[in-house]
Amino acid sequence: MERAIFIRPSLQSTACWEHELTGGLNVRFELYDKRISDPWPRFLNHSGTIEFFPEVEEDRVRLQPRSAQARGVELFIKKTVAPS
Repeated sequence: MERAIFIRPSLQSTACWEHELTGGLNVRFELYDKRISDPWPRFLNHSGTIEFFPEVEEDRVRLQPRSAQARGVELFIKKTVAPS
């Protein structure tokens, strides 16, 4: 059985800084930038209300963006505790 593979072209850049502090504390800081050249279409209800079955509403609008971009910052903090 063949499976369809859907690929959307994108370019992602990530910068990361990670450091282990005293006492088993690890800190990681990441910056990212993702650019999508052909994003999937989205469907929204024009009225803006939240519906249980939005597919059956009459005010459904298809949005087909030409491109998309996501930028962000992530901070991870992890504490390692020795077993007692």
